[in-house]
Amino acid sequence: MKSFFRLCQVFTLMMFCILSGRVAWASESFVNPQLVEAQAEVEDFSLTRAQLQSVIQKDRALAKSPEHATRILDRGFKTEKAILILHGLHESPAYMQGFAKYFESKGYNVLALRLPGHLSAQAEEINQVSAQQWISAAEQAFTEAQMLGRQVEILGYSTGGTLAMYLALEHPSKVGALYLVSPALALSNRVFFSTLFSKISPLNINRLCRGPQLSHSCKMALGLDPQLKLMLQEGLSVSLAAGKQVQVLIDLMLQKFNPRKLSLNLGDENYYQLLEETYLQLKVPVMMVNSASDIVIKKSFNQTLIRKYLGLKSSIYFSKELKISHLMMNKSESDAFKDEPGTINPYFPEILHAFDQFQLRL
Repeated sequence: MKSFFRLCQVFTLMMFCILSGRVAWASESFVNPQLVEAQAEVEDFSLTRAQLQSVIQKDRALAKSPEHATRILDRGFKTEKAILILHGLHESPAYMQGFAKYFESKGYNVLALRLPGHLSAQAEEINQVSAQQWISAAEQAFTEAQMLGRQVEILGYSTGGTLAMYLALEHPSKVGALYLVSPALALSNRVFFSTLFSKISPLNINRLCRGPQLSHSCKMALGLDPQLKLMLQEGLSVSLAAGKQVQVLIDLMLQKFNPRKLSLNLGDENYYQLLEETYLQLKVPVMMVNSASDIVIKKSFNQTLIRKYLGLKSSIYFSKELKISHLMMNKSESDAFKDEPGTINPYFPEILHAFDQFQLRL
C-alpha cells in the first residue's frame, strides 16, 4: 500500500512538472512581439527624453529667460512624425507657439530651437554670432528631431526658413516636408542695404537708439525697416551685424549647392538666377506662405521660385490690402508682442488651414 501511495506521489509530481512546462511554453508562445517592441520603444524614448531635457536645461541657462529657450512638446513616445521649428531673426521659440501647438495637436512631437545669439543672457552675443553657428545648431537640432519622430518635417520663419532650406538641400532623403513662412531666401533691397550699413555700425540698434534724442544713425536704421522700432519696444536685441549673417547664410547655400559651382559675385546681374537654380535643387514637398506687404524679404523671388518648383507644393500669398507685415506673419495671439496687438496676424488660422490641406497630399 505504501508503495502504491509513493507511486501516486511520484506520478502527481511528474504531471505537475509536465503541466507547468506546458503552461510556461504556452504563455511564451502567446507573447505579442508588437507589445514587446512597443515596450522597448517606450523605454528607449525615456532615455531620449532624458537626453533632450538635459539639452533644454543647458539652453535655459544660456537664454535671457526660460520662455525663450529651446523647447520640446512630446507625447511620451516616438511619433510617426516630428517637426523641427526654426524662428526668425532676433526672436525665439516664444514667438512660434502657435505653430508648435498646432503640430502638437496633429500628433507630432515638436522641437523648437533657439538659434545661437538670440535672446541670450548675454545680449552682446547677437553681435558676434555667425551664419556657421546657426547652421551647426540647426544640424544638431535636426539630429535630435530624428530621435523624436520616424520622419522629420521642418517649419522655418524668415531666417528660420533660410536654415530650413539649407537642411532640406543637405538632407533631401531625410526631410519629409518643408513649411516656409516668409522665408529669407533673398532679401529685399532695403534690407540688403542695411546689412551693408552694419559695416559702419556693427553695434546692436538698442545701443544705437538709446536716449531721448535719436542719433542720425538710429534714424537711418529705423528708416530702412520701421518694424525695428516695435522690436526695440519688445526688448529684443536687434543687431545689423546679425542681419548681415542672413546674407552670409544665403551666399553659403549658393556656393555649396549651386549645380554649376561658379565663382560668385554679389554684383553679378545673374545673382538671383543662380540663387533660383540653387533652390530648385530641392527634392522635398514645400508649403510656402508670403505677403505682398512684406518689406524684409524679396517676395517676388519667393513667388517665382514656388511657381517654378516641380515638386509637390502649395502656397498662400496675402494681398497688399490685408497689410500683413513680415513681423506679423508668424504670430498667433499667443505670439504677439506685449502691448502690441497689432503684431498679431489675423489670418493665422488661414495658414493652419492651408497646412491641413497640404498634409492631406503628403
